[in-house]
Amino acid sequence: MKSLRSIAHRLWPPTCVLCDETGMPGWDLCRPCYQELPRNVCCCPRCAQPLPVSYLCGHCQKSLPNFDITYAPFLYDGAISYLVTGLKFRRRLAYARVLGQLFAEVLQTQPNRPECLIPVPLHRKRRVQRGFNQSLEIARVIANRLDIAMDAGLCQRIIDTPHQSGLTADERRKNLQGAFRAAPRIARYRHVAVFDDVMTTGTTLNEIARCLKRAGVTTVEAWVCTRA
Repeated sequence: MKSLRSIAHRLWPPTCVLCDETGMPGWDLCRPCYQELPRNVCCCPRCAQPLPVSYLCGHCQKSLPNFDITYAPFLYDGAISYLVTGLKFRRRLAYARVLGQLFAEVLQTQPNRPECLIPVPLHRKRRVQRGFNQSLEIARVIANRLDIAMDAGLCQRIIDTPHQSGLTADERRKNLQGAFRAAPRIARYRHVAVFDDVMTTGTTLNEIARCLKRAGVTTVEAWVCTRA
């Protein structure tokens, strides 16, 4: 199998999705583009809000979110925002693999991994309109790379809420109240991670974490590719 992969690599070398140069082995991303990605180095450990130094931000000090920690390795800027919007709005499904690889690489050495990964769900109507769930597509890659279970049915979106973009933080919270429901089988888990492509205010992830903890989950991690 290894020899077949080696032959395939020589015949069809990976190509960078950003610049069309030869990609790194096993990556559709070249080394220079990889090194220039905007990384979220210093941030609040609870909500991943970018900060000059890593400490609990003022918002989290005032009111802790329902999720316990956030991993958001990249900023929503430059090439990362190009990959996210290309996947979400232009159906470039190959970008899901790149985003999943990037996120999984950061968490390779994370101890005490969650028992299950839950992609942020879309309402059935929205999923039919779009044709896919971008968070699910990225989460598949992450779950495979980190060898953890993924269950897209553990949390369902039961209300087709209006788009969050353009709403204030308070409007976002009201918009999502009661929008999610945990499946009964969530009772088998105590430690899960919820995955989304982008975190802006964290309202969606906070509401899902609230829903899951009410259903009996003890620890909910927020996993996101990028932080706005």
